Amino acid sequence: MIQQKNLFEECGDPPNYAPFYAARAKFYMNNDTTKALADLQHAMNLDKNDWRYGKALVNYYFTQKRFDKALTIATEYNKKFPNNYLVGMLYVKALILNKQYEAANNILQTINILPNEGATDGRQLYEETQLMLALDEMKKKNYKQSLSYIDAAREWPENLGVGKPYESDIDERLEDWFAYQTYLKLKNEKAAQQMVDNIISFTDAKQNISPSSNDLITAWALQKKGNKEQGERFLQQQLEKNPNSELAQWTINTYKGKNFQLTNEASTNSNYKVLQQWIDIEYNIIY
Repeated sequence: MIQQKNLFEECGDPPNYAPFYAARAKFYMNNDTTKALADLQHAMNLDKNDWRYGKALVNYYFTQKRFDKALTIATEYNKKFPNNYLVGMLYVKALILNKQYEAANNILQTINILPNEGATDGRQLYEETQLMLALDEMKKKNYKQSLSYIDAAREWPENLGVGKPYESDIDERLEDWFAYQTYLKLKNEKAAQQMVDNIISFTDAKQNISPSSNDLITAWALQKKGNKEQGERFLQQQLEKNPNSELAQWTINTYKGKNFQLTNEASTNSNYKVLQQWIDIEYNIIY
């Protein structure tokens, strides 16, 4: 790997070939992001008709948390390649990271993702967008509109390229928790308690469930039923079964009121991002 990197550097900048600079940028990503950026920009300028170089530059800005820059490039490429759903999804992601949820939702209504096995990115972006919109309405105290977005988050639009799984396999604990909070504001205690029961029932049916930020919701639901210690035991068991899981560590620490910072990779989990946003709003946490 080091030898290859040296060979790339020895070439300098004479090559007039976009793939060369895109490939060399990968070698710079871990040790010199300034050079990586320069190479990605050069590749994009050499071949403006290949969407892949724009995508690589947008992803670079994502990793650097320069979301405004990412949106600028993603917007340009979405206009240039309006029928490319991969560019479209990248644009949606950039809009979400810039908190432009209405605009992201508008794109998601029209984008057509080709069905393929394991294609879940579009559906995840859709769910995240609907729930972020629901949170915005909660903040405005528009609780009925919030419920509409929560209901939308449960849908599986055909244009997003992935079929709906069996009902028993769909984890809607996040939607149920938001609905629970909303029904409480609307003073519909019966509907609120049904959401809590749904959360607990899903967890009971999935004995070997993988660690998820939604496990925190299960613990909270048990607490609402008067079983705070049972909620903590559940999270502790998840951590014991998956000691290297950052999400398992985050859920039990958060449940206990302790701070636990996820790495950049783990913090990109869509359910975690939405739930953390709700926590920040609910407890008025300012960083």
